[in-house]
Amino acid sequence: MSKLHVHEVAPRDGLQAETQVLPTGSKLRLVELLARSQPDSIEVTAFVRPDMVASLADADALAEAVAAAPWRGEIPLAGLVLNRRGLGRFLATDLEILTIPVSATEGHSRANSGMGMAEALEEAVDVVKDARAAGRKVRGVVSMALQCPFDGVADPLRVEEIAQAFLGEGAERVVLADTLGNARADEVARLLDHLGGGVAPERLGLHLHDNEGLAGDSVRAAWERGVRHFDSAAGGGGGCPFAPGAGGNLSTSVLVGLARDLGASCGVKEGPLRVAESFLAEALGPTMADDA
Repeated sequence: MSKLHVHEVAPRDGLQAETQVLPTGSKLRLVELLARSQPDSIEVTAFVRPDMVASLADADALAEAVAAAPWRGEIPLAGLVLNRRGLGRFLATDLEILTIPVSATEGHSRANSGMGMAEALEEAVDVVKDARAAGRKVRGVVSMALQCPFDGVADPLRVEEIAQAFLGEGAERVVLADTLGNARADEVARLLDHLGGGVAPERLGLHLHDNEGLAGDSVRAAWERGVRHFDSAAGGGGGCPFAPGAGGNLSTSVLVGLARDLGASCGVKEGPLRVAESFLAEALGPTMADDA
C-alpha cells in the first residue's frame, strides 16, 4: 500500500494571513497538539519581515520555545524563508527543514519577495546551497505554479526552470503551489504531465489552497501521476497575504479522508488532529469562523 505523506502547515500558512495574532505560547501549544497527530512534518513559522507579516513576528521566539519543548524530536519541523536574511535566522534554530518559495510569475514575485523572478531564483539557489551545506533539508516551493492574480496562467516552462534549479542544488523536494486555490484537476494534470519528462514524481509535492472546493480532485489527479507528498493545514485556514483572492489551505482532515478513499496509508491520527483543530478554532475565535 502506498503512503500519502502529509506536511502540516497550519502554524505557518494557516496563521500568516490572520489579523488576530496568537501569542507565542498558543502557537507552541498548537505545534505540540499537531505533533501528537503525527504528520510526516510540521511547518512551524516563517522567518520574514515582522512589519510585513505581523502574525509571524515571533518566529525566533517560537523556534526557541519549540527547541526546549519536551516533545521536541518526535516530528521533523520546518521554517520558511524568502531570502538570505531569513536564512540566517533559520540557521540559528534547530529546525530540520528549510522551505523556500520562488514565484513562477513576475507580478507575484515582486509582491511577495520584492524581487523579480530572475533575482528571486538566483537568491533562492544561494540559500539552498548554504542550507544544504549546513546539513538542513530543503523544500523548494514554486508559488503560483498554476494561476496568478497578477499575471494569469503561469508558464509551465518557468515552473520547470525553477524546479530544476532547486533539485540541481540538492533540494529534497519541489512543491508545486496552487496559491490561489482555484486550479482545476485537469490543469494540475497538465502541469505534472509537462514536468514528468524531467522531474520524477517522487521528488514533487503539492501545496493546495481550496478557494472553490476543487483541491480534492487535484489531489486525486496528482496521486494518479505518482505524487505522494501533500501540504495541508489543520482547520483549512490561512492564505497568502500577497495574493489577492487566495483561499484557505486544503484541510488536513479532508486530506486524510482522501487518503482513505485512495486506498493509501496515512500516519495522521484523526483524534489528536480534531483536538488540534478545536484548539486552533477556539484560539482564533470568531475570526476563523468568519473565514470558514
